[in-house]
Amino acid sequence: THKTDLTVSQFKQKHAKIFKPTVITDCHSHWPLVTGEGPRKILGDLYGDSSVKVAPRCFTNATPGEIKVKDWLVYAQGQHDEDPMDLADSDFAEKFPALTHLYSVPEYFPDDIYGKLGEERPPFRWITMSTDRSGSTWHQDPSATVAWNALVEGRKRWAIYPPEVIPPGMTSLSKQSPFAGTESPTQLQWYLEVYPMLSDEEKPIEFIQHPGECVYMPPNWWHMVLNLEPTFSVTHNYVDEFNYVDCMKDLLFDDIEAFYKLRAMNRDGSGNNPSASTIDFMEYVDVSIKEGFHHPALLIESYDQVELWVDVTRKALQKAELIGSEEVREEDYHCITQGQNPTVIGKERVFKYYCPIFSIDSSDREIFALKALTDVKEVPNAIADGNLREVETELVFDPKLVAKIVEDN
Repeated sequence: THKTDLTVSQFKQKHAKIFKPTVITDCHSHWPLVTGEGPRKILGDLYGDSSVKVAPRCFTNATPGEIKVKDWLVYAQGQHDEDPMDLADSDFAEKFPALTHLYSVPEYFPDDIYGKLGEERPPFRWITMSTDRSGSTWHQDPSATVAWNALVEGRKRWAIYPPEVIPPGMTSLSKQSPFAGTESPTQLQWYLEVYPMLSDEEKPIEFIQHPGECVYMPPNWWHMVLNLEPTFSVTHNYVDEFNYVDCMKDLLFDDIEAFYKLRAMNRDGSGNNPSASTIDFMEYVDVSIKEGFHHPALLIESYDQVELWVDVTRKALQKAELIGSEEVREEDYHCITQGQNPTVIGKERVFKYYCPIFSIDSSDREIFALKALTDVKEVPNAIADGNLREVETELVFDPKLVAKIVEDN
C-alpha cells in the first residue's frame, strides 16, 4: 500500500487493530540514509574500526559474535558461504550515534509504550547489513511485540504464517509444548529441503520486499527472511495500544520486573496507553491461580486478593468433600498472611496454602505436627491435605492445601 493511500487512522483500523500484516511503500523515502551517500559508505567512512555484532557466526579472533565494520565489508564482497553472517547490531545507537539522525520512526508507528522502560528496556532496534543468502530463520518476535522493517537497499524474500500455525520443518525443543522452544533450519536450507515438499495449502504467505518498502509485522506472527542480494534495513520492535495487553501477559513469564514497572506507570498515569486505565492486571493473577502460579511475585501479590482465595477455598472444600449445599460467602472469610503462605479463616475451618517455591517440605512438617497432636484440644485437627490439581509441567507452581477444623474456643 502506498502511503498516499493509507492514512495513520486507516492503518490502525485496517491493520494494527486486527493484527494484519502489510507492506507500506514510500514512508521512509525522505530518510538521509536513503537520499545520502548510502549506508555502507557512511558506516565504512565513519565507523570502519568499530566492532559490531554479527550473526550467525564470526571468523575473526575478536570478541565472539563481533567483527570490525571494515572487515565485514571486505568479507561481504567475496563470501560464498551457505549461511553468511549478517551485521545485525541492537546497540548501534550507542556505537554509531550519527546513524540515529539519518532515519526516523515512520508516522504509522509513533506510539511505543515499551519505551517507558528507559534504560531497562530489552533490545528493540537493529540495523542489519546483509549479504545474499543470509537472513533470519523462522521466529516470533519476543514478548508479543510488533515490528516494522524499513528496507533501504537490496531485496528480501519474506515468508510468514499466522500465530497458530507452526512453520513446517521446525523442531520442538520441548515434549510438553511445541511453543516452549523451537529450532529451525537455516532460511536457505528450509527453501531447499522443506519448501518443495509442501502443498499449496501448506505454503506460507510470501512476498518480496523492495527498497523503499516498510513491512509491518503484527505480534506473534511467524516470519522468516531470505536476503536475495546485499541489503540494508532498519527495524524496531514496539508496543502500542493494541498489543499492549498481549505484551503484558508475555512479560509475566519473560520479564516480571518489566511487567511490574509498566503496570505501575499505568497506575500513576505516566503510561501513554489510552486504554491502560481500564485494564485490571490482577485478572492475570486470577488466571495464574486457576492454572498454577508462574512466578513467585504473582503468588505473593495475590495474597491480598481475598476474593481470589475464597474461590480457591470453595474448590478445596469440594475436593475434600466437606461442602454440600453449603455456600462459601466472601463475607464469612478473611485472609491473613506473613508474606509466604496465605491462610483463609472461616467460621468453622481454616485453610492454609503452601507453595513449594518457598519451602518444599514446610507443609509436610506442619501436617505431621498436627496429626501428632490430635489429642490436644487447642490444636486444630488436620482433616485433608493435598494439591488442588495435578500438574505435569515443572514450569507451573501449585499451592499445597491443608484444611483444618478449629475448636469453638
